[in-house]
Amino acid sequence: MLLASNPVALVLAPALGALMTVWLNWRGMFVAVALTGLAVSLLYACGLPKVATPVRSERVTRDPLRRVLRSAAVWKICAVNFALNVLIWGFLSWLPTYLLKVHGLDLLHVGLYASVPGVAGILGMLTGGWLADGWFAQREKVLLVGAVGVSTVCLIVMLNVSLLPVVLICQALIAFSLKLGFIAVWSLPLKFDDTDASGSTAGVINMGSQFAGVVSPAAMGFLIAANGGQFTGAFLFLIVCGLICISIAMTLRGDSETRSAEDLVIEQPR
Repeated sequence: MLLASNPVALVLAPALGALMTVWLNWRGMFVAVALTGLAVSLLYACGLPKVATPVRSERVTRDPLRRVLRSAAVWKICAVNFALNVLIWGFLSWLPTYLLKVHGLDLLHVGLYASVPGVAGILGMLTGGWLADGWFAQREKVLLVGAVGVSTVCLIVMLNVSLLPVVLICQALIAFSLKLGFIAVWSLPLKFDDTDASGSTAGVINMGSQFAGVVSPAAMGFLIAANGGQFTGAFLFLIVCGLICISIAMTLRGDSETRSAEDLVIEQPR
């Protein structure tokens, strides 16, 4: 539920950004966004309740980052998160340009159509949370592989079919399935036994997504420029990343019977 707020912004931002650009020009749009950010910062600073910090014993707080860095499972999930977010960042960051240049849409329609993945992403996150707690509990790997597989297939369809209705359906399915996979990834560390290292675990895993945010848009831009503005190379790049994500995810052990210190449980300090 909490993570579903991210795609809500993807719904509102493209549509409102396009409308504000038409009404206020791009400078006015930037001023409006800046003022909104200041208002949200004030609400964040003044509106959140203070939470008492729990007291932890010396035994459980000793070298949590070191334990995490020695866990093969954490690094596998980090790699999966990287590949998954290469898909998310690459697809979402270049989707407006793709609609604008390849399908010849005007700026207003680009903003409206680019908000469709946000709606699909909200549904994907909520559905992913429900499935991870229900049908795919202890089988998150299956959910992850299936979700990324659907995204990869849709990318292949978009690469070979240029009809706008088909493209719009595929982009909605991609956003839905990628956010489904995103929830599946983050449900894995929640099942770790070493809850005292949860902060370090989240930091290492999230490093993969942040690195993807740097690499993916730049790689997409380079491939598009190198191919004379064509998106074929960029789509192939995303498809390969999807296959890599699936391959690494297949090496994870997701069921409760096979979890051990070598798979999804970080070794506790002695």
